[in-house]
Amino acid sequence: MGVANILRELLKIILGKPQKTETNVTSGRDSVVSKDMFIGRKQVNIQNIYYEVPPEMRKLIEKSEERVDEIVKKSKTSIETPKPRLKSDSEDYKQIVSLLKSERSQESKIRIRSIYHSSADRLAQLQAILVLADWFDASRDALEDIISLCDEGVRLAESLGMKRERAILIAHKGSFLSFKFSLQDMDTAFKIQIEKRINIYSMNELEAKEVSERIQKLDKDSEDCFIEAERTALELNSLEVLAYVYLMVGTAAGIRFNHLNHFGIPRAEFEKQLAKRALMAAKRIYEQMSDEIGAAYALHNMANVLRNFGPEDKEEAKILVKQVIKIAEKHNEQNLLGSANGLLKRIESGKIPKYTQGEKFEL
Repeated sequence: MGVANILRELLKIILGKPQKTETNVTSGRDSVVSKDMFIGRKQVNIQNIYYEVPPEMRKLIEKSEERVDEIVKKSKTSIETPKPRLKSDSEDYKQIVSLLKSERSQESKIRIRSIYHSSADRLAQLQAILVLADWFDASRDALEDIISLCDEGVRLAESLGMKRERAILIAHKGSFLSFKFSLQDMDTAFKIQIEKRINIYSMNELEAKEVSERIQKLDKDSEDCFIEAERTALELNSLEVLAYVYLMVGTAAGIRFNHLNHFGIPRAEFEKQLAKRALMAAKRIYEQMSDEIGAAYALHNMANVLRNFGPEDKEEAKILVKQVIKIAEKHNEQNLLGSANGLLKRIESGKIPKYTQGEKFEL
């Protein structure tokens, strides 16, 4: 058992059983951007220092509807000049595409990682990173590894001139940094509460300041990633990319709500509204594109975050996820169907896997 888990168990003994929260929110659909590229001594209270609502994220959500209107209008009035498509005929690339179309599994991810490390085909490497980012599993995959892969994918996309794929990976990185922020902030808060109870403090003022700055930087870096990804989508006039960015923004906000609400932080209310509005913006864009599967993924993520907001929201989540199941069955979208059925069982049973201890929900 890691240090973080030991701290949590100690806190349960000292404070009693905390309210259940879940930090694992499904990232979304397999992204398809280009046609050939599939896409959280002295006591020093450091809480609340970094809990102000990020100003740029406030602007993002306040203007999201306006930006969707703008890009939808452009998509109707302008004709995009066809561009040469980057395409690979290598066996490595073909293997990754074949694995992408199969059921998600740890074995498939291992094969994709091995292709990424061994391939000389940069397009195959980029495709591998896109799949691994989309298939990230918080209970089994290393967070630092996937953040590093996103950075490498951004460099590959830049070298290949693939702006859409670059924006998608930047959005993924924003989501992973936000998850890291939630984890580190939660563990720090648990530690502070334990030390306050037993009157033994491990951090002096300088150390507390360093911890605060490190966590605050994660929050800011995540915000910067989302803002840059959204800006790129708007520059490209790409409905696909903008929808995917808002899917990531909403999902990350749902995770932040869980951990901030657990500790009674006022910013949690903003994260709740951000999650709802961003996911609704993503759904609206997918509907504009006549992409029923994309809209269903947005609804799936909406249900996944709603269930943590309150009893009435939980009931709404049930209704939404049942709609998602019907759409997934209609299109034979097996990955979405499996995820939605699992989500419905979690909502109905109230059982939440202990992801930090490696548990998974069994369908």
